[in-house]
Amino acid sequence: RPFGLKRAEELLSELEGLAEKECNESTHDLNQQQQNQPSKSRGGGRHPDGFQLNSTVYNALLQAYANAGVTSSAEDLLDRMISLHSRSLKEGGGGPFKNVRPNTRTFNVVLNTWAKRGTREAGAKANELLLKMEEMSAVYRDRISQPDIISYNTVLSA
Repeated sequence: RPFGLKRAEELLSELEGLAEKECNESTHDLNQQQQNQPSKSRGGGRHPDGFQLNSTVYNALLQAYANAGVTSSAEDLLDRMISLHSRSLKEGGGGPFKNVRPNTRTFNVVLNTWAKRGTREAGAKANELLLKMEEMSAVYRDRISQPDIISYNTVLSA
């Protein structure tokens, strides 16, 4: 694994830790202020949910995995994004990972990573991923993760 990927993974892990910490501190600060001064507005300039990560941050690392041909790590990161976003929804839709929802670009990068491998296993994995994409789009009833022409063409080429 190239050094750049290893460092990018470390940075993402640090950012996730920072997001968790900021969210916990923001929640604690807000609770303290509500108990002590319920009529005053929140100070300190912090976002109410703390530091926020989003899918763009994860997509950058996914693209690096794709460029390096590290397919399993790309799919693992996609699964982590889905897990973090699901956890956020279970916690009421807030928190530091509410914007870490895989979108069409996220899925297309991972699909392309599989397609470049050119094996039967890769074709099957790409098809599974397309089905996951369609399912996610149906569950959320929106177009954020809906497959597009690039998605279908990529699976056909895998």
